[in-house]
Amino acid sequence: MRVSASASKNVRSIDNDARRFLLKEESYYNFDLPKYFVFQKLLEQISLEIQEKPLSDYYGQKVDTSGKTKPTRPCDYENVNHRFLNNKDGKFAWRPLQLIHPAIYVSLVHKISKEENWNLIISRMEKFSSNPKIRCLSLPLESDGKLSDSNTPDIF
Repeated sequence: MRVSASASKNVRSIDNDARRFLLKEESYYNFDLPKYFVFQKLLEQISLEIQEKPLSDYYGQKVDTSGKTKPTRPCDYENVNHRFLNNKDGKFAWRPLQLIHPAIYVSLVHKISKEENWNLIISRMEKFSSNPKIRCLSLPLESDGKLSDSNTPDIF
């Protein structure tokens, strides 16, 4: 099904709504999960809690072998993200996937959606897209119509 270009917005044209767009459940993951996995309220609650605070404000403490107290960081934990296997064809095509921890994701969204950071990201995208040897076919799109963002076809 082909949709006209007016039926969707490219992520480069989102500007002031970048945070809202990125905090949508469809932006958090782009693969099929059972319908009972609902992340929208969780993402919204984490966003309200974090606001503009750094994620490091939520780090715990640990005592190392020398007796010094150090903060625990997400990278200190091997299983901070959720790992699972996905099978598309029901046969032997198993793929490992990871779902980033929602607090880490929301913290990243808050960081990159600050105006100066978002403007830098967009300017880099524009610079890369001006190079005819670089072609990105995976930019997120936001549907303006009845299609969900995840079902919006790539239109450029």
